[in-house]
Amino acid sequence: MHIGKLAPALPSVRADLGLGMVTGGWIVSIMSVVGLVLGMAAGVIGDKFGAARTLAAGLVVCAIGGIWGAVSTGALQILLSRMVEGLGFIFIVVPAAAVIAGAAHGPARRLAFGIWGSYMPVGTMLTFVLAPTLLSSIGWRGMWGVIAACCLLCLVPVARYLDVSRPAAEHVDFPLRERLAVVLSQRGVWLTSMIFAAYAFQWIALMIWLPTLLVEGRGVTLATASLMTAGIVLVNIPGNLMGGWLLRHGVKHWQIIFAASVIMGVSGFGVFAEGTPFWLFYGCCMLFSGCGGMLPATALACGALFVPDPAKMGAANGLIVQGAHLGQVAGPPALAALVSYFGGWSAAGWLMAAGAGLAMIMALMLAGYERRASAP
Repeated sequence: MHIGKLAPALPSVRADLGLGMVTGGWIVSIMSVVGLVLGMAAGVIGDKFGAARTLAAGLVVCAIGGIWGAVSTGALQILLSRMVEGLGFIFIVVPAAAVIAGAAHGPARRLAFGIWGSYMPVGTMLTFVLAPTLLSSIGWRGMWGVIAACCLLCLVPVARYLDVSRPAAEHVDFPLRERLAVVLSQRGVWLTSMIFAAYAFQWIALMIWLPTLLVEGRGVTLATASLMTAGIVLVNIPGNLMGGWLLRHGVKHWQIIFAASVIMGVSGFGVFAEGTPFWLFYGCCMLFSGCGGMLPATALACGALFVPDPAKMGAANGLIVQGAHLGQVAGPPALAALVSYFGGWSAAGWLMAAGAGLAMIMALMLAGYERRASAP
């Protein structure tokens, strides 16, 4: 929700603080930049101080950033607050994977990662649904405060069900240089990170620009476009669950990634094709997001596949998450630049196809690494 809240609130934020479009764009992307830079560092910190303790600290940091943003009076303050939110966010999502890997085993672990992989579409959908009511009743500052309070509420189950009192002693003294060397030498982790980048590049680019495409290209009202976009985000959630279900039933990681990439490539091209009937256009959007949702759950599960040692798992997850943030940073401006250069939305279809094709090639490369990692 900390990521998704800005899209519907950005006009209000810009009007209140007197921000231009460029500054507004930086406010949107700064959280992803923080994740891109610090993803692996967050994993190393989680390995050293304990995943549960780092996750709890991330919730507090995220809430502090949200409260700071709610009282901001200028561009610099809101930008710095978003950086703090981004730091808290990365301290949550990276060690959370290690917490799940330690709590669930075998087929249950694969299903758990499918559930966990839905955090982004769930939060984004909630902000799209709740934002109109919150913005009209308490304004964007009030919405910032409500979401920050949600992070603090999450500390209650974290404190109840996870051991945040101390780090896992057997992992604390593991040499950092050796830990990083092992993780960075795992080509399967690097491939997974780049696959996640290709996915995020496509998905976030479409979700960011879809309301504009609906309004400008399809003649839909802005309110209807927001609801339709929320529906497309929503179908990503069962896609995540399907990815976990397929992993639980023995389907290989690379097979799920390859199939999801094929569907995303074809449907993404169809979204931007000229002359497509509206029902087919919207169906392609739903197929793109729904079936594409299988990929993040699978990618997040790859950290435990290639680096099963808990002492190194956080660093591996951090590297994978950095790939996702790379795609989030690059996707929206790349699509905008291509559409502007060619003067039409149809060019974006080739960009979607290229991203999906790259993910397909890397999925085939991942097959060999997965076979070796799964060998007894």
